[in-house]
Amino acid sequence: KYGNEVELDEKLYRAVKDYSKTKEALALTGPHRKFLTETVDDYERNGFALTPEKRQELQKLNDKIADLSLAFGANIAKDKSFLLVNETGLKGLPEDYIKSRPREGAAYRINVDGPAYGTFMKYAQSEPLRKQLYVLYNNRAAEANLPLLTQLLIERQQKAQLLGYKTYAAYQTSSRMAKNPETVWAFETKLVERVKVKSQQDLDELLAVKRTYLKDPSVQTIAPWETSFYNNLLMQNKYQLDAEKVKEYFEVNHVVNGLFQTTQQLFALKFTEAKNPSVWHPDARMFEVQRDGKLIGRFYIDLFPRDNKYSHAACFGVQSGRATAQGYQLPTAVLLCNFNAPTPGKPALMTHSQVVTFFHEFGHVMHNLLTTAELSSQSGTSVKRDFVEAPSQMLENWAWNYDALQTFAKHYQTGEVLPKPLYDKMW
Repeated sequence: KYGNEVELDEKLYRAVKDYSKTKEALALTGPHRKFLTETVDDYERNGFALTPEKRQELQKLNDKIADLSLAFGANIAKDKSFLLVNETGLKGLPEDYIKSRPREGAAYRINVDGPAYGTFMKYAQSEPLRKQLYVLYNNRAAEANLPLLTQLLIERQQKAQLLGYKTYAAYQTSSRMAKNPETVWAFETKLVERVKVKSQQDLDELLAVKRTYLKDPSVQTIAPWETSFYNNLLMQNKYQLDAEKVKEYFEVNHVVNGLFQTTQQLFALKFTEAKNPSVWHPDARMFEVQRDGKLIGRFYIDLFPRDNKYSHAACFGVQSGRATAQGYQLPTAVLLCNFNAPTPGKPALMTHSQVVTFFHEFGHVMHNLLTTAELSSQSGTSVKRDFVEAPSQMLENWAWNYDALQTFAKHYQTGEVLPKPLYDKMW
């Protein structure tokens, strides 16, 4: 709401608008010119072409949208749905996964968080249980959120039309690289055409696996709660790729060290873990980042799931880099993940998909920390929203690069480096 008030502060807008017409403003270059132009554009895009009455209406809409959005996310975070499964229902699941499940009497509790859900959908042989968990996962907070979502769509459409846009999509894309929904649809349509043949080939492969597994040649469909399970069987049967064997080469501490080594070499950096940092949980760790002996930023990592924690993998910038009278304000970022935690007698092992995710999200950390922007509004990930994933997607490549993998993908028991034949099957 504070942001909405600033965006709709008429005195502030008039001051910026009047300044933009001065000789001093017209002589601005570089980041200052960019900042001024974008600030005026943002104000006008957010309603300063409207009458005072319409601006008040817009502020009310913005407040409603903010409240609805926060409530929607909070409801999902509060949803603690789970599936109780007896020992028979665990057939096919890895032993370490079973041991890590909370118990309720003779039953095992399968929570709808990322790691627990993904592993169950991949390995559980019981199709009815996979379906039940799928429905639970995809209906988190549905009863509370469906009315909110309906109202949110209405409020967003009203806002867009009040600002002169046909749809909320048109409003959103107007400030992005795409510029309009038509560009997005054209891109997606072209992409669909390009992948259609390959997509059908992949589906046919999964159908063949399902027919063989069920011994039913008449099968014609793959349900959404079946794709992960049959894709895993396909990897095992056709490509002899056992994802559980692959995990044995990605112990979490090895992966963390490997990621750090890779990024330090790529960007000429040095990471140093802080001793006794002020953190929100014992799992959280803080690192200082130096280049050429100079401190340039800090980041935190918090890797394992727990109650009331954000349930996905994401990077959050908590302080932007910017120039100040006292020197450069150091950027700080937080990387939250929810990888499987270690269990007694066995360390935390990651799937290769999780390794890729880790590299991706750490790309956002680097994007935040390697900024040299003068202004905070232009630093780090403060870029067009349809570009912001590009640096992270680039860093994913090193999670697939065998030379990089050899430095840290080592068997958690023997220390053996990930064999090249096994690596070749991962593609």
